[in-house]
Amino acid sequence: MDNLTISILSRAGGRAENQDSFGSCPTEHGYLVVVCDGMGGAKGGSAASKLAVETILDKVSNTTLDDAGEILADAIIKANSAVYQAGRTYPELQGMGTTVVALLVDDDKATAAHVGDSRIYQVRGTDKVFRTFDHSMVFELVRRGRISEEQARLSAESNVILRALGTKPDVEVEINTDLPYLKGDRFLLCSDGICGAAPEKDILKLIGKDRSVEKTAEILVETIDNLGIEKGGGHDNLTAALIELNTNSKIPPQMNKKNKIIIGILAILLIISIGLNIWGLVMH
Repeated sequence: MDNLTISILSRAGGRAENQDSFGSCPTEHGYLVVVCDGMGGAKGGSAASKLAVETILDKVSNTTLDDAGEILADAIIKANSAVYQAGRTYPELQGMGTTVVALLVDDDKATAAHVGDSRIYQVRGTDKVFRTFDHSMVFELVRRGRISEEQARLSAESNVILRALGTKPDVEVEINTDLPYLKGDRFLLCSDGICGAAPEKDILKLIGKDRSVEKTAEILVETIDNLGIEKGGGHDNLTAALIELNTNSKIPPQMNKKNKIIIGILAILLIISIGLNIWGLVMH
């Protein structure tokens, strides 16, 4: 697929081992990007994330399904089974698991899938167009209006996730289909070492700057890594996959809420103006 530019960077951060994994490839169904954040044991986290990425890339590349949402869901469910079985087969990998975010971009639209607290952002300029919602304990409180997203990010329980691949025989995959995009839009797939390290508005500013995709990804990871070092080190692994679209999707983007409000206000003002003009004519 020639309509996008991609840069992926991953660092261990303040940890002894990088348990994040990533992969990308063109397929018959669009360009696929996957980021996984592993967890569990000395070897388990990296093994889980690597196995999940490899399985998803393979299953999407060789699927007989046609619908993008079904393709991603099927591949991730099979990755869950692979990680779960490996954890039961090898004692040193028992209890391992991984989060996943996956994006499949074709000429018509983008399709996003996720399990856990790794995230996908779609940014237009510096405006957030779309974002996945973490499967975590604190973000359930956000969903219910009990705490703010920034309070969730700073919570001591921010790393308690409610869904992951490999921890149970079955997994529920959240799919967001038919995401339209415009030329210049950027998608960020990242582990929580990125999105949990700084306020969302700061991350949006970093990825929305008018720099090349490669330079932007480099600055994003470098900035987050330095924040962790300034706070004493020991910070989480950092993985960021940044994609920029070079064409418009065939599905047209919907008007955003801000523009809808502006048009609504202008329409009301126009109606009032017409009404006043008619009233003036009647009175004369």
